[in-house]
Amino acid sequence: MSTTTTTTTTETNTVAVMPGEDVLKAILGTNDNIINALDRNYVESFMKLTLSPGPSDPLDVAGARKWLEDQYGPMPKTPQAKRVRPEIELAVEDVPIVYGEDKATFNIRVYTPQIKDASSGPVPAILAYHGGGWIHGHSSLEDDVFKFVASETLSVVFGVDYRLAPEHPFPAPHDDSYKALNYVVDNAAKYNVDTKRIALWGCSAGGNLVAGVALRDAREHEVTRICHASLLVPALCPPKVAPAILSVPTSAYSHFGSTGNPFLLSKADETWEIFANGTENLTNQYLAPLLATPEKNHCPMYVVAAAVDVLRDEAVAYSMAYRDAGIDVQLEIVAGAPHGMLAATEAAVSKQYWRNQVRVFNTALHTTF
Repeated sequence: MSTTTTTTTTETNTVAVMPGEDVLKAILGTNDNIINALDRNYVESFMKLTLSPGPSDPLDVAGARKWLEDQYGPMPKTPQAKRVRPEIELAVEDVPIVYGEDKATFNIRVYTPQIKDASSGPVPAILAYHGGGWIHGHSSLEDDVFKFVASETLSVVFGVDYRLAPEHPFPAPHDDSYKALNYVVDNAAKYNVDTKRIALWGCSAGGNLVAGVALRDAREHEVTRICHASLLVPALCPPKVAPAILSVPTSAYSHFGSTGNPFLLSKADETWEIFANGTENLTNQYLAPLLATPEKNHCPMYVVAAAVDVLRDEAVAYSMAYRDAGIDVQLEIVAGAPHGMLAATEAAVSKQYWRNQVRVFNTALHTTF
């Protein structure tokens, strides 16, 4: 069953109209158990957002990028979770990174807390990798989120604007993401960063990049330079090459892969192939971290899966593999949440996620209160 959202257009904006009770029942009542059911509070909160529908084809790269700038960009995205400390002033600067023989170039947006007590010593760093299916997005769209994280954790946040497919397919986004880690380590003194307290955070495609960076750093260094990695709704393996257990009839792939539900992620296979530049790279372990054998020196992780998401079981399988290899992994499956759980900042699920994430960061980074 397909559902539609009516919108009312004015000269200044487009306002989403709350769907009728029958539509809400259709969205919430098409699932066979509570794990697969969308949370009503999230749906109602999302439907209050002033958003026009995005491109009908998720693979319309130009359309998706324009929609992000015009619709998603102006939205307030500051997490609404109760803060654990007073909001702190931040300095924000853009730093261009150029590397390699081909002079590859990408940007890092740096959010530095203005801590008045200079005697407190070096501070933690968090490298943040935005989502967007590897084809759209950039750090300035997530300014509100990254400022919140920097303030709540008293950390320097480095928003990584890795190059995007299809113009720059794999391995460019992965290489940029790893180069960003090298940049932070090499310039720790400049930013007053404690190299023993460097963490990673990534959402969706960004979660994929976090997994690849953490894997590579563990392979290339006897002692990993990363003290913690947080992965939110990560994409960890192309379905075409995923372990068979992820495609059984009760799996997330089977249940959410082609529902037509507007709240669910779609066309994952095609997005992977855009990122991978075809099928030859689909089994590369930095592109598909789920296929890698865990390294014994891998950093601890916090992995968050949305229960109502086609990517759910990838996160579960990944977490189990690392847990069974002896790596410290905290897995959370967020009941009722779809892939875009953070879009509705007033939804209870979004608020709770940020409460949990801040606690995890402040524990992992030994932040003083």
